[in-house]
Amino acid sequence: MSFMKRLRPGSLILISLLSCCGYTTRSLLPPYMKVVRIRFIENRTLRPLLGETFTNALKEAFLRERMKVSESGAGLEVEGKIIGYSRQPYTYTGERTITVYRLKMRVSLKVWDLVKNRVFFEKEIEDYIDQPSEEDEESWIVKLCQKVSDRAVKEIITHW
Repeated sequence: MSFMKRLRPGSLILISLLSCCGYTTRSLLPPYMKVVRIRFIENRTLRPLLGETFTNALKEAFLRERMKVSESGAGLEVEGKIIGYSRQPYTYTGERTITVYRLKMRVSLKVWDLVKNRVFFEKEIEDYIDQPSEEDEESWIVKLCQKVSDRAVKEIITHW
């Protein structure tokens, strides 16, 4: 009798469950790349404080991926600029009252591999979020920065 025929159906399920492992993007990077230095992200838009808000969101996004953000000992360095921000009416009522605004942001990022002294990643990333008109724009800018920075970090990590 072959090995597969001797196994009970429940045994196959148990073996399958035990052999599965969790997925994390962090393990894709070599160890020296798990410490990142983030330069202040320049704001080239007319929206005040956007560079500061995005830089903080980017740091938090790397920390959520269990990477270390530090000025010293970094293997990667992130630099960039916010090259676009807009807030446009998106939906209206029948009386032409704005009910939702669409906030868009575009960033240009460059990531340096400090050990190999070369560009590791370079890309423009754009995303949007819909803000209900009765809510505060500032809080939605923070959410947009979080969304764009999360996407940027995932793309940087999976680039390897």
